Amino acid sequence: MVKLVESRMAAIRLVWIIVVLMIPIVFLGFLLVRNIQSEMEVNQKELAGIQFLSLLAPVMLDAAEGKATSDNYKKLQIEGPVFAELAGVGGSFEPLTRAIKQPNLQPISILKMAYQLVQQTGEQSYIILDAVADTHYLGAASTQGMPDSVLKLRQLQYAADSAEKNPSAENLAFIAAADGALRESTRLMQSQVNAAKNAGRSNYDYLQILADFDVIVKTNTQRTAAILSGFRLPPAESMVLLKGLGTGGDSTMDGHRSLWKAINKRFALLKQQQTQVLSQRLGVVIVASLLSVIIGLGSAIAMFNSTLKRLDEISQAKRDAETAQHEAEDMSQKLSVINDDMVNVNKELAHQMHMLKDAQDALVSKGRMEQLGQLTATIAHELRNPLGAVRTSAFLIERKIKDKNLGFEPQLARINNGVSRCDDIITQLLDFSRTKPLAARPSDLDQWLMKMLEEEAKQLPAAVSIECDLNLAGRLVPFDPARLQRALINLLSNASEAMVGKGDDPAKFETRMPLIRISTEVLDGHAVIRIKDSGPGISEANLARVREPLFTTKSFGTGLGLPAVDQIANQHHGRLVIQSTPGEGAEFALHLPLQTPKENAA
Repeated sequence: MVKLVESRMAAIRLVWIIVVLMIPIVFLGFLLVRNIQSEMEVNQKELAGIQFLSLLAPVMLDAAEGKATSDNYKKLQIEGPVFAELAGVGGSFEPLTRAIKQPNLQPISILKMAYQLVQQTGEQSYIILDAVADTHYLGAASTQGMPDSVLKLRQLQYAADSAEKNPSAENLAFIAAADGALRESTRLMQSQVNAAKNAGRSNYDYLQILADFDVIVKTNTQRTAAILSGFRLPPAESMVLLKGLGTGGDSTMDGHRSLWKAINKRFALLKQQQTQVLSQRLGVVIVASLLSVIIGLGSAIAMFNSTLKRLDEISQAKRDAETAQHEAEDMSQKLSVINDDMVNVNKELAHQMHMLKDAQDALVSKGRMEQLGQLTATIAHELRNPLGAVRTSAFLIERKIKDKNLGFEPQLARINNGVSRCDDIITQLLDFSRTKPLAARPSDLDQWLMKMLEEEAKQLPAAVSIECDLNLAGRLVPFDPARLQRALINLLSNASEAMVGKGDDPAKFETRMPLIRISTEVLDGHAVIRIKDSGPGISEANLARVREPLFTTKSFGTGLGLPAVDQIANQHHGRLVIQSTPGEGAEFALHLPLQTPKENAA
């Protein structure tokens, strides 16, 4: 029976060891898998976008050629809705489908609607935000350069058709301007494709794409020469040249059709290759995680077998001790005094062993916290480096596109908010896992508190008011300024968020007149800092759990803010007292001893 109990205790310790070892492995594996899955989801959305463009591009080119109906229109109506929904432009696609069905709608109207939908597809499906160089440039060429070139070519044809009816010098100049805009658009698109070729990760043959460009550029050159000649010819001869520039005489649209199809095909191939690479990475991460778990379990089982072996040795030793005890009982009564002394010694030894076990458990717990702190610090360092790169990249992008009205400001704002939120989570993790001893020194708490509040009040939303009532009158209190500042920042942030959330929408404020009152006083040998808000307060059920790590009622919180404050108060040999009445706000009181424990002992 005793051995069975000891085996169960050993099994419980084994389970605890396995849990401690597996948590960081499983957590890191989950983060890696989720990151790869997110990249795969983005890739799938980009693929859906390029498949939708493959249906939309022929319709735009048909409309540019003046076709009111075509087989491409029908194909877009049948297959388009699914890809449009996957690419995130389902709502914008519906007006185009309704317009195509109208019998008297002019092709130029369809052309303009298709042009706008192409650009929306590039934004909503993340094609133009692709972080890989070659697919980024190909996406820009497909969703920006090419549709712009097609629209400019249609404008040139429209100008030529108008000038054919009235070949005046003014109309010829209008044609020349339209031709210049088309040439500039074509040059920009060609630079995008060349950039994709130079950044290519494989030996892909760009000869067909470049050949299509040569046809377009050659046609542009011939057209420009014809326009320049038209300025020097009589009106009758100029009209002959203009007939070659109108909707019936320009072959450049066929070159655009072939080139656009080739670009889309290359883009789709690259995204499929990226998806395959991500799938392979996902498999490697899963296999590595499983191997880590198997190795951990194997080590734990080996430890368990070793523990059982030691238990057998202890059981044998116990049986030997029982035999010796029976022999001792048979001894002469003269040894009774010695036996009594032995019993007393055994009792004292058991007491000492119990104390030793408590001390050993405390050391093991402290060691685990230090290991957790080191792991958290390592993870925080490794995460903050890429976060810094993200923040710097976002800043450079924001500066580069400033005043260009490209519509990327909301996305950049979301990036900056996400980076700030991740940085705040890392800070809370570091605060909670920090086990370094305090650097406490006696200081004027009121004076320090006033300076700290002057700085931190600037970080709170403008709607929140602060009142101070400091009554320590220069009393020196031993405290660690960095730790205490972290605790007070957590309490101020919690109070502000309880009343006004993030402070960006007054309609969502929980409190009509948000106010934070901060006061100090001396009570029972302690300096007390009270922070009271006018928010909605804390319910009884939540009040009993707010000190638990990872417990939070906020959708964006980590649940480590108040546990970190409680921990900092305990490190100062003080305590955190929380009082709240629902509907009347909450009060958090930090009690700090006026003397350090050494001074109290003296």
